Amino acid sequence: MYRILMPLIVSIIFFGISSCSDDDDEPGKLDSLNASSWLGEVEIEELDYDSNNSLIRQEIYTTDEGLFNLIVLNDDKTALIKYQCDKTECNGNEYNGKWELIHNTLKVVINREELNALSDLIVIEGDIVQISAPELIIEVVFDAPSTSVAKRVRRLKYISVG
Repeated sequence: MYRILMPLIVSIIFFGISSCSDDDDEPGKLDSLNASSWLGEVEIEELDYDSNNSLIRQEIYTTDEGLFNLIVLNDDKTALIKYQCDKTECNGNEYNGKWELIHNTLKVVINREELNALSDLIVIEGDIVQISAPELIIEVVFDAPSTSVAKRVRRLKYISVG
């Protein structure tokens, strides 16, 4: 009986320890389904390319306010930032946000204020904001008046390519 149970106990302990490791998580990757992943800050040093060598990175985040989509393109070193409201919160063009560029930092405040672009580096087409800057730090600040957390901040640093 002891000879049968001992290997089983050892294998259960070993499996439990190995399943707790985070070896498959890539550094700099954000959990798009975990809203708490917005707390803190991260610097992304490596850029991902698609088969056409054009798309560097596309991140889609789920937040309390809806979906936030960040796309960085390689061809002219521009970034596309798109925010989409949650369908239960708003529809069409009812969403508004405030966008600010201070030095090399794009500060994005998503709330119900009027949409403002404070730099000629930013081009607005509908709900897509295009930023033309070779190196840019993007700081995203979410207003959350309905929760106990007043703001959620995530800082993404994109290094210029080539």
